[in-house]
Amino acid sequence: ARAADGTVEALELAEARAWFTAVQWHPEDTAHEDGAQQGIFDALVRAARAHG
Repeated sequence: ARAADGTVEALELAEARAWFTAVQWHPEDTAHEDGAQQGIFDALVRAARAHG
C-alpha cells in the first residue's frame, strides 16, 4: 500500500513461505471500529495457529 504521496505504508508477500505483512500505522487504534484493521489481527492469529 502507498500513501497519496507515494510513500510505502504496507507490504505483503503472498509468495512467502510464512505469513508476512508489515504496516506503517497502528491498526490497533481503530480495529474496534474498522473491520479492515481488525482483519490484520485476524490474519495474524490464523497464521500463528497454522504455523504454530
